[in-house]
Amino acid sequence: MWWPEVYDNGGKHVCVVLFLSQYRGALFSGIVQLNERHPKQGQIHLGNFYGAPKIFSLIACNLNGFWLFIPQVIVNLGSMNKVISFDEVSGILVSEAGCILESLVNFLDNNGFIMPLDLGSKGSCQIGGNVSTNAGGLRLIRYGSLHANVLGLEAVLANGDVLDMLGTLRKDNTGYDLKHLFIGSEGSLGIVTKVSILTPPKLSSVNVAFLACTDYLSCQKLLLEARRKLGEVLSAFEFLDEQAMDLALNHLEGVRNPLPPALHKFYVLIETTGSDERSEQLPTTVQHTTNTLPW
Repeated sequence: MWWPEVYDNGGKHVCVVLFLSQYRGALFSGIVQLNERHPKQGQIHLGNFYGAPKIFSLIACNLNGFWLFIPQVIVNLGSMNKVISFDEVSGILVSEAGCILESLVNFLDNNGFIMPLDLGSKGSCQIGGNVSTNAGGLRLIRYGSLHANVLGLEAVLANGDVLDMLGTLRKDNTGYDLKHLFIGSEGSLGIVTKVSILTPPKLSSVNVAFLACTDYLSCQKLLLEARRKLGEVLSAFEFLDEQAMDLALNHLEGVRNPLPPALHKFYVLIETTGSDERSEQLPTTVQHTTNTLPW
């Protein structure tokens, strides 16, 4: 293991590459820490400089070592964590790709808005990685995927060229909408470095119901009933089976099952967000559903 330091033409230290392994003829796997706000060809073109294949990964799980055996360059954008701008009138947020999702959630919460994306890993995942993987999250049923919420992005291609698509116009029907090629591309086309995203306002009322079902068919019928009765105030509909519940009870401290575990095999969590009047539909819908479905 060795750490060659890489410098740009001006002699400024820009990144460190950590070569991790050599396995079955693989050239290397490496981690690149970008320290500049605007990576140029000298930093992104490392794959060609060292003879590595052009495989860029923005996310590598630190709980296992599977990625050690894949020839690739792991790019860490953690230093690019600046909120560039936020327009409170339009709700458009522009940030660098290394911003932690939870940091953006807290920033928007202080300004009366929410992120259309919510994940269990929000305390560690970065918005650039979310865009590159087209992460769905808990609020997809309400706000759609990132294809519906990302207005623009900036990306650096494998040859170092910067592709500027960082638009903030919600209705833009001019030319090709190339940003959608990068959403979900997982770094195969280039590295997302900046993102502009449409954020909805934070609503005043939130209600949550936790239900149990005897079979999967009942869960499907419950989803259909919730979408019909709750409409646009339905913000989340999450399903888990008894195995997932057992894992949560056994491995998460302070978690308990509020329902008799021996009677049910499936569970559903429903969340609504909206005004006080509309959100009051949730208890009525739950009551109506429990009277019509075979629990």
